[in-house]
Amino acid sequence: MKDVNINGYLERALHRLGYAQNVNLHIGINQENGDNMFEMGKNPEEGRNGKITIDKKEIYTPMYIPSRSDFLQLTRSDYVKKEYIESIDMGVHEEYFNLDRMKKIKNEKKIFKRVENTIWSKTDEIASPRKILNFEFSPDVTKIKSDYLRLLLEIQHKLDLSTITIPNTFNDWNYREAINYSYKWKKQESIDKPLMAIVCNESHLNTVEKNLTKIDAVGINLRRENIPLLYYVREKLKQKEIWVHSFMTPRRYNVANYDGTLGILINFFGIDTISPLVVHPETSKMFKYKSDQKSPEEKEEEAGKNKYFNPIDYGCYDFNNLENVYGSRYSLSHFCDCEVCEKNTIGEITSDYEFTFVHSRSHDVFSNIIESHKYHESIEDEECTKYFNNKVHAKKIINKTKRPPKVTDYL
Repeated sequence: MKDVNINGYLERALHRLGYAQNVNLHIGINQENGDNMFEMGKNPEEGRNGKITIDKKEIYTPMYIPSRSDFLQLTRSDYVKKEYIESIDMGVHEEYFNLDRMKKIKNEKKIFKRVENTIWSKTDEIASPRKILNFEFSPDVTKIKSDYLRLLLEIQHKLDLSTITIPNTFNDWNYREAINYSYKWKKQESIDKPLMAIVCNESHLNTVEKNLTKIDAVGINLRRENIPLLYYVREKLKQKEIWVHSFMTPRRYNVANYDGTLGILINFFGIDTISPLVVHPETSKMFKYKSDQKSPEEKEEEAGKNKYFNPIDYGCYDFNNLENVYGSRYSLSHFCDCEVCEKNTIGEITSDYEFTFVHSRSHDVFSNIIESHKYHESIEDEECTKYFNNKVHAKKIINKTKRPPKVTDYL
């Protein structure tokens, strides 16, 4: 059952009115590079809380950071207030590159400008003044040479993004050189934006940990659902006072047969902020094409197969299954306090089949934001053990994978 009212809790989650005054942070920054952008609060076994200061704004952690795709769905939902969208603290855009596209932006100025404009138009769809751009690469991009790296850094700088990421691939290559190059570039160009290194595997994390004084934050790429990497992050970074973000975070986990999620409780591993998995643009186009070919009856049937994130237990359930258990007239407000769930029954969401995905994704965003603030407070109030244990699907994922690797396994 729900335990907070949306008018009080979501507004605090989004606007933080009166919220900051109740936060008791224990600060001890040891970063040598730039401003103290992350302040760690309490750091119990189950996670940690804190505060990120970016563009002179404070974001309390853990926190869910919506993707550009999330923002697009929010703007399409009739149940989401515009002021709530505009009050979201930060957004993330994932931009895909293959080797051919990389070569073209290097060799042809017109194409570089066109790509830059395209990325600008996409990031402009994020209704937040603070934005991060993460680059995803196809397998043919095995490493990023300095001339390519500079172009990708310059794109982020020209777009005036809040944080500049140092691109990485899933291959093992000399990422230390990329960190050094980016660090020197930032100094030479007198850029005051924070640098975020990207970690795609365990060897990258070794490299990044040895170069923390040259960066301001660490991004973990979870596109491949690398659970051992998460344990390694917990071992290497959870005790360090540096902002850790996870990109391409699974909405549902393969290890849970896609029926459950860690959600914001990925904070157990020392992850402070998360942004969700975004499918490849070509995959998205193909899905839309196939959907457009379906009859109204087929679309309604498909709507029932959409997954619903239940913040009570962190299960991910088909709407059809929810309807079989609770009935079509059962209010979703029994599970969640977000705008979408407060105003809809199970049946109403699926009967409006053209917008089932839109409303479901909008619910994902705000329910995760609410959960973020709840977990921050539970850590602050030293009640996180009880809170964590109540999220049975998240706990199952932790228990099922609880074989922390040794540091020496990756040296």
